[in-house]
Amino acid sequence: MLSCLLSQTQRRVGISWRSLRHQLTTSESKVYTRALDTHAVFAEFRDLPSILSPQRFSVLLFLGLFWHQGPYDERFASDMVNAGVCDATDDVHATLEFAADRGYIQLASIRCTKRISFVHPIITVY
Repeated sequence: MLSCLLSQTQRRVGISWRSLRHQLTTSESKVYTRALDTHAVFAEFRDLPSILSPQRFSVLLFLGLFWHQGPYDERFASDMVNAGVCDATDDVHATLEFAADRGYIQLASIRCTKRISFVHPIITVY
């Protein structure tokens, strides 16, 4: 859905895909912001980089690698620390709780461990 919005906006504004990609990956894009502003469901996602620290925002983006279900939270947390995405597993767990509170993911207890049992597709698109 977001890609359709960006495509429509890109055509309406008349910029190249290369320019659009550059704006999305290197700066705060007016095109992207405009597309998010026109649809309230995306407004919260527009503000996430200013709500979360860069490390916690990166953890949220890594959740987008999973479609529907994610890994066990302890494994995911240690992988994020080992990869240098976060300095401490506490940051990862705080991000997972943040995402669960907002409905981006669901955490389920399985045999005394937590698993990311659901990842909302919008996280993958984002």
